[in-house]
This record gives sequence, C-alpha cells and structure tokens, in this order.
Amino acid sequence: MAASSLLFGLLAIAAAAALGGLLPHIAAFAVPPMALAGTTVRAEYSASGIGKLSYVVAAPDGRSLQGGPLTDRSGSIPIVLPHAKAAGAYTLRMVMQGPLGSVDATRVLNAIIAPVATNRGKVARIGSISVSPIIAKPGQVIDVSYAATAESGYVRLLGVDGTIWGEKPFSARGETQFVVPYFSGAREMRVVVHVARGQTSAQSTAGLVVADLAGRPASPDTQVVGDDESGSGPIEDGSANGTFAVLTPRVRSGNPIKIRILSPRNGMRFSLTDSQSHELAHLDAGTDADVVTLPAPAVSVPTRYVVVASFTDGFGQESIVQPVTVLP
Repeated sequence: MAASSLLFGLLAIAAAAALGGLLPHIAAFAVPPMALAGTTVRAEYSASGIGKLSYVVAAPDGRSLQGGPLTDRSGSIPIVLPHAKAAGAYTLRMVMQGPLGSVDATRVLNAIIAPVATNRGKVARIGSISVSPIIAKPGQVIDVSYAATAESGYVRLLGVDGTIWGEKPFSARGETQFVVPYFSGAREMRVVVHVARGQTSAQSTAGLVVADLAGRPASPDTQVVGDDESGSGPIEDGSANGTFAVLTPRVRSGNPIKIRILSPRNGMRFSLTDSQSHELAHLDAGTDADVVTLPAPAVSVPTRYVVVASFTDGFGQESIVQPVTVLP
C-alpha cells in the first residue's frame, strides 16, 4: 500500500512538472523605456508553453498602431514610433492564450522629442543604437554599436531594477562590449548610451533578454559565499559580475562588508556610497588582494547601499557596482 502511494505521488509530481512546461509563460519582454519620436526601436521577447502568442502597440490616445500574431517563441519586434510634436507614452502588450490558460505582459515606451538648438552643430545626438545578440546567455559577450555626435558620455549595462552591471566611457568609434552577468532564469536587461556635447545631452536605450538556462551548472564566478554576516552561506545567483562579488550582501551595522576580487584590475578602488552617490568609505586594492573589506555604517532601519569598484582598462576608467543592505 505504501509502495503504491509512493508511486502515485511520484507520478503526480511528474505530471505536474510536465504540465508546468506546457503552461503559457512570457519569460521576458524587453522594451526600451524611452526613444526619440520618429525612430524605430526593437522589443525583445521570450515565451514558452502551448498557446497563441500576439502583441499590440497602442498610441498615447489609445489607437492601435501595430500588432499581430507571433509564430516564434523568442525574437525581436521592430516598433515604429511616428513623428510627433509632443512627447507621449506608447503601450506595448504581449498576450499568450492557450487551452491551459492565458498570460500577458505590458510595457510602456515613452517617445521623446529631440532638443532644438539654434546651432544644431553643437547639439549632442544619438543616431542609432543596437545590441548583438539581443538574446544572450550568461557569460556571453555582447556588442553594443551606436552612432552619436558627442564630446563625452558613458555606456551602461543595466538590470531592470536599475542595478549597473557594467559601465564604460563613450567611444567615438561607437563600439562597446560587455559580459552578460550570470543569472538563473530568463530576465531582461538594457543598455543605455548617454552622451553630452556643450550644454546639451542625449540618451538612448536598447533592450536585451538573458536566456533561460535552468539547470545549467553554476558559474565559478557565482560560487562565492556570504549570505549572512558571517559569510558562511551562498549568495544569490547573479550577485557576482565577473570582476568582484559582495560576500556579505546583508550585514549588521559596524561589521565589515566583505568583497572578493574575482578578476584583479589596474588601479582598482572600492568605495561604499549611499542612494545619493555620496561616498561613505573607500580603499585601494593591491594587485595581490583577494578579499577586502569596507566598514558598514550605523543605521536604525535596513538601508540599501552600493559597493562601487573603479579601475582602468584599455578604454579608460570603468566602474561596476553591486548592492549591499546594512541592518541595524
């Protein structure tokens, strides 16, 4: 009797697992948060399960601009933004409907108007931006290409929560590379190009999808410890960025924030900043350093801070950040 109950339980678990893979699921739907009116942007997506996949783009006044069925479970959708005299918010909605249910995802794309200047030759501009590949795997190198008129600026690889996973200075060649962080599960990221010229600035964003690698062995870069103050437990997958890892993502006031250097760089400097980018502590790491520490400030409520690693490479100064939470 016990054996039959066990067999029934295992069969039920197997059936549930199989059914889970058939359920409609939109794993990622990456859309730039803003773009210039009159340009074309691309929305990247990844979905799974049984069902019909479709999308629709609505104008600020509710009119349907474009849409239709999608035959591929992952890919890129070109979104044509019409020319306009005023900024506006466009709504993008993706729906997957099947016999086992339906799911949908909605994103907002803000169309902005290019700045007008009397001397157009002095205005910062971004003519185009593209990311290749648009659906990437953790640890893969992505190429960012852009055409811009500027004197300075930066290119950032961001998470949807605003975490900066990589930053490099603007290059007149219009080429920048980043290594995709190690994540488990599909998620969205974006690349931001921000440039300045004279008193003007311009910014453009492109999205990408990090492919779902469920069941993939963890990368050596993510095999670090320190989930608690003692640094004895595994940290959350994706916390390592290939350059350094915060071993104590949650730490008590006054205790050391432990940082493991995964890839030593020239002139490496670590600092702790608050949400307003005010520096609270810093240290210069030697070339032979393995683990360094920064002091956690005194707080009365759990407070989020940022560990910033700055260093020089072949392109100039580069900065990478990781969050840390300080507890009372």
